[in-house]
Amino acid sequence: MPQTDCTQDHVAGEHWARADIADALAQFRSAQSVAGASQRDFAESSGIPRTTLQHWLGRRDSLLLDEEQAAFFESPAGAAFLLRLIVSAHFAMTWTGTCGIRLVGLFLRLCGLEKYVACSYGMHQKLSSRMAEALVAFGKEERVRLGTTMVPRDVTVCEDETFLSAGICLVAIEPVSGFILAERYVEKRDTETWNQELDRATEGLPVTVVQSTADEAKALAAHARDIGAHHSPDLFHVQNELNRATVLPLLRRAERAAQAHEDAKVDVQRGVEARDAYRIGPRGPGRPPNFDGRIQEAQVRLEDASAKLSTAQQHRLDSLAAVRAVADDYHPFDLCSGAHRTPEQLDEQLREHLGVVRTVAEAAELSSRSKKGIEKAARVAPKMVATLRFFHDRVEQQLQALGLPEPVEQAMRAAVIPAAYLVRAAGRTEQTERRDQLRRLANRLVAPHQHPGSPIGALADSERERLESAAFDWADIFQRASSCVEGRNGRLSQWEHAQRKLTPKKLDGLTVVQNYFVQRQDKTTAAERFFGTPPRDIFLWLLDQMPAPSRPKRGRPQAEKTMLLQPA
Repeated sequence: MPQTDCTQDHVAGEHWARADIADALAQFRSAQSVAGASQRDFAESSGIPRTTLQHWLGRRDSLLLDEEQAAFFESPAGAAFLLRLIVSAHFAMTWTGTCGIRLVGLFLRLCGLEKYVACSYGMHQKLSSRMAEALVAFGKEERVRLGTTMVPRDVTVCEDETFLSAGICLVAIEPVSGFILAERYVEKRDTETWNQELDRATEGLPVTVVQSTADEAKALAAHARDIGAHHSPDLFHVQNELNRATVLPLLRRAERAAQAHEDAKVDVQRGVEARDAYRIGPRGPGRPPNFDGRIQEAQVRLEDASAKLSTAQQHRLDSLAAVRAVADDYHPFDLCSGAHRTPEQLDEQLREHLGVVRTVAEAAELSSRSKKGIEKAARVAPKMVATLRFFHDRVEQQLQALGLPEPVEQAMRAAVIPAAYLVRAAGRTEQTERRDQLRRLANRLVAPHQHPGSPIGALADSERERLESAAFDWADIFQRASSCVEGRNGRLSQWEHAQRKLTPKKLDGLTVVQNYFVQRQDKTTAAERFFGTPPRDIFLWLLDQMPAPSRPKRGRPQAEKTMLLQPA
């Protein structure tokens, strides 16, 4: 009979791989059915010890397996399916989800596969460790491969730190693509550490960090200066300071005023009821009480309480409106008209809104602590104005660098760039009505420039696509929040809560999964959006790297139960 090749990859003295065993058994059955080969003949031609072959053939009977299932899982297709199933379970449950390894074993037992694959914690812990190493290796390989074809570009980074049980974790994300540049445990969070981490994160990549969006930590502000980037303040922290200083104190004052108003109403009602009861009788001896005077006094208190309640409610509404207006106006273009908002206009608007908050704080007699919080937020306002100036200056520089004809340049400046920003703003809005409103406004702005007679409409299709892409890239320069980092930090907290601790290896693997596997609604990964080229399929790559699942070992005999109170 012809020589088989099922042992060509096997090294003497090592355990047989499950896939090799399945291939050998498939070849034996084929040789047996076609040429009537015996076990001895096949063992001699294949180089497999006959006792080993007998053990493989007798394993199914010794485990009392289902004939049809055993035939499938002992075949090459069945072995490949088991590998894919286990890798899928680990990847879905413990890397994209927050489950632990024990749930993978439980899943396999519930599927009835405990007779075909090992379900012990130790085996799957080794498999998980191997998968973590494979994920980290994949991330390193793809970073080098995709970085070589990446077009040089300027980027913004959103930076913050989170505190996990394993230590301080620095996180830096490119907000447009959502690509995590850095996510590592460090000993300190000072300026030098941030500089080193960002240098390591961008090493070998054709990117230049021109802006850092973060909170007002001194280390982060100094870090932005050291790398020559503009520091953009996080709008959330400005609003948070204003809300902490005003929302709860004003709410408590409104609640107290509402309670005083309710008490005054009760006093008036009681006075009226007492007067009516006295008139009905029976009346006691002596002069009648001055019910009308008492009712009048209660009505005066009610009017006073009503006025205080109205004032407290108005203070709260004015404060909320002013804080909301800070966010509504912190845009390079007016969201109601699409007109340019200059730094001078923003400075005046912020002063007006903060003035309203200060006036409310004085009128409501808020504490000195609340007033300090308002002033802390007010100190960030000049940095918000500087960020708007940075945006307009940078867009103007890049627009003029294109060397466009004057009419086209004016159309880009007046309509296309504002429309691109409005579309981006619409994508970040959760309210459907507001989102539709912004998109309609964007369409109205560009409508005059779409017909062939306009300066932009007369351009070639490829040129219009280039200008539109540039407009969206420029719109993405304005980054006013580091919410992507806050969301990532929250996700890491969920993983740590479920698994009690995130080791550095686990953290590195989670970063790779987020960058190269998780997709947005447009089916693109963060790596594809960042590098401009789609990465390889990380799951198929894992299938090639992971070993075949181990078979279950014979279970140890259960110890007999000892009865302490067993009768003699």
